[in-house]
Amino acid sequence: SGPFSLPPNATQRFSIALMMGNDLPDLLLNAETAQRVLEANYQFAQPPPKPNVTVVPGDGRVTLYWDNVAENTVDPLTGINDFEGYKIYRSEDPTFSDVYTITDANGTPFLGKPFQQNGIPAQFDLDDDWSGLHPVEYVGRGVKYNLGSNTGLVHEYVDSSVVNGKQYYYAVASYDRGFDSLGVQLPPTESQIAITQDPITGELSYDVNTAGVIPGGLPAGYREAQVDGGGYVTRVNGISTGDIRVQVLDNLAVPDNVTYSIDFVQPASEIVYNVRPEQFYTEEFEGRDTIYVPLERKNIIADSVTVRNASGAVVSPSDYFVDEEKGRLRGVTPGALQNGASYEITYQYYAVFESDRVNSEDDNPVFDGMRIFAQAEVLGLDSLRSGWVMVNNTNLTANVHKPIALTAPFTPVPVDYEIRWGNTDTLANGKWASPADTLFSSTGRNVVCPFKIYNVTDSSLFRGFVASGNVDSMWRPGREIIILNPANPIRTYSAVTFSARSGVAAILPTQGNIYSLKTTKPFAAGDGFEFTTSAVHFDEAVAKSALDNVYVVPNPYVAYSNLEMPGPSATRRGDYRMQFRNLPPRCTIRIYTLLGELVATVEKDDTRDYVDWDILSYEGQRLAYGVYLYHVDAPGIGEKIGRFALIK
Repeated sequence: SGPFSLPPNATQRFSIALMMGNDLPDLLLNAETAQRVLEANYQFAQPPPKPNVTVVPGDGRVTLYWDNVAENTVDPLTGINDFEGYKIYRSEDPTFSDVYTITDANGTPFLGKPFQQNGIPAQFDLDDDWSGLHPVEYVGRGVKYNLGSNTGLVHEYVDSSVVNGKQYYYAVASYDRGFDSLGVQLPPTESQIAITQDPITGELSYDVNTAGVIPGGLPAGYREAQVDGGGYVTRVNGISTGDIRVQVLDNLAVPDNVTYSIDFVQPASEIVYNVRPEQFYTEEFEGRDTIYVPLERKNIIADSVTVRNASGAVVSPSDYFVDEEKGRLRGVTPGALQNGASYEITYQYYAVFESDRVNSEDDNPVFDGMRIFAQAEVLGLDSLRSGWVMVNNTNLTANVHKPIALTAPFTPVPVDYEIRWGNTDTLANGKWASPADTLFSSTGRNVVCPFKIYNVTDSSLFRGFVASGNVDSMWRPGREIIILNPANPIRTYSAVTFSARSGVAAILPTQGNIYSLKTTKPFAAGDGFEFTTSAVHFDEAVAKSALDNVYVVPNPYVAYSNLEMPGPSATRRGDYRMQFRNLPPRCTIRIYTLLGELVATVEKDDTRDYVDWDILSYEGQRLAYGVYLYHVDAPGIGEKIGRFALIK
């Protein structure tokens, strides 16, 4: 094209496309794609945003977790939210070249195959109308995208097929379902996965959806982080019966002795909850006048903020504005937070803000290495938690059920009741010797009972009904007891029937016995919970007992170790590597010849249970084959002597 004329001081936009391909046919197909993008004025289908991925090494496992940022975006071309799912890729090569095993019709690697564990692909998609091969082929490729099998979404994955001490690379790619409607056909698109390597230093740079990790356990003697109560929170307010548990995902990120509050609120029509650490956080920042300064955390609690200048004087809240949601602040007027001046801010924040996840969803935000799982219960009868409060000799069993004798609407209420028994002796005429209360029958007659029913949740009123009570105006075993609203029209709350086994004489409860009749209750505004964390800690006694378990991998070392990374080229191998494992957090390892000559010294001071050694002497020389001794010196713990062999 061209030539083009360009007058002085004029500007003109132009586009450049750099084309690459595996071979000539692939290059031409990529060129056609670039041409279509240009002709469409750069209006083309785009993949969902990349999820933010975190990987956590463990003993024989790697845990990945990611956010849901990809799930709520709209494709700019179609104007719809077409997110469909996630694929997880694993490789020992940072270029992920080995995952693109699905070729197009030309034999060119084109699509990635997700990692498989136990024969199950790590692909998770929405349970919807889209599954299997997409109906639209990629133009010129003769291949279709597999949308998955309606597994449902997850935001956490554990790879238990790893080898400790070995380098792995992971990626989580989000993808959409494409488009096939109204004459428009678009195949699915998948977010990019990329790890870049500096050509000089070899240092790797990871994108938000990629990560590298070397699995391994905590150092010998380390105790895992914990949440008090075995991971279940403690209720401090409210009557809901749902469960909330806290899962530790990253032991090393959990703080020590921090209490968190979980508060349910109703800012609009929906019940949501906030998770708030009860401690304050302090940061130093440099003023930028009326330009926002980002803080380390978001969802700041504005009322908790205190800002001090370099001299320690409190800055008036009227001088600055806090953007609570985005976690940033700025001066209200020029000079309020002077540009370049030093300040200190103290604040609290919500680790989880207005979450509506109450069905054990796994996409709550991860904070301090933990994730909240909440499981609500619907309002109803709770036969599992109902039962006798005190052990007695009665042989009556209680059946908690929906009312049978009354066909009025069943509308359970979030209230628990206690049926407290009095004297169950009878007179010669069969009447109760010491009646405790009277309920009513279907005809409105009073029914004498040896028990009384109490509302133990709140002060709301109720009535009691006894089925077949109009026969003799008495409650008898086998007659249904119904709790209902205090005024007509009748609405029933719950029912219970006490009866003995057929053919067995009833043994009535003794005086003072109590039966608790409970209901399941959903979360409600005002419910409050809390939990306290314990960080990983070092147990010296455990470390001493574990010192004998130190070992070397591989042993013997025979020419090569599968722990070693590939070299920079086909003709050069990577660095040699051996590992000393099951080590305490801090120790010194000295390697000797059999004659006692010092060969190398390896220092360790970290939170891994292993340390790498490049099989070089302290002078940087390669070692000869043979048997060597090693001595592990762990201050305050003890010593360990072992040996290993090198075979070249």
